[in-house]
Formats: sequence, structure tokens, C-alpha cells
Amino acid sequence: MDLQLGTYDEEESAAKAYDLAALKCFGTSTQTNFPVTEYEKDLEMMEKKTKEDYLDILRRKSDRFSRGASKYRGIARSFQVIFFSYFLIHLVLLLAYNS
Repeated sequence: MDLQLGTYDEEESAAKAYDLAALKCFGTSTQTNFPVTEYEKDLEMMEKKTKEDYLDILRRKSDRFSRGASKYRGIARSFQVIFFSYFLIHLVLLLAYNS
């Protein structure tokens, strides 16, 4: 089973996301990086969600998930400067063309 859970800045955060996904997919008898007792609160919430919904929650908690910082779908903060610059260049060209 190959799952993309997002990108994390710290190894410990990535390991915890892996643990939570493994617990949801394979149950509490699966091997985890940290003791299952550390995830008691998460296990309670996990029971109320489908596998797909819970994995989406984990992805949204990742460090590189687009959190709606832009009004445009799929644009993350780190890319806004690039796209904004691209927009400005085209705006300047359009204004020059219409002059």
C-alpha cells in the first residue's frame, strides 16, 4: 500500500503521520514508530471517520499542504510569489500592447 501523506519539515512529524495512517489502515496491532498509547485521542477521532476522510485529515496537517492562503485552488503560499510575478509580467505586457 503506497500512500502520499504530504511533506513534513521534521522527521518526527512524518513518523507520527505514518503511525496514524498505519493505525487507521491496519489497526492497533500494527508496528508503529511511537507507542500506541501516545495516540489515544487520535484513535478516538479516527473511529468516527472513514479511512479516506482520515487520510485527508492527515494530508491537511502536513507542512506543505495548500491551506487556502490563495483564493485560487491548488496554490500554496510558497508558490504565490512565483505566480504573482508571472501575473505582473503579463499585466505589464498587456498594458504595453494596449497603449
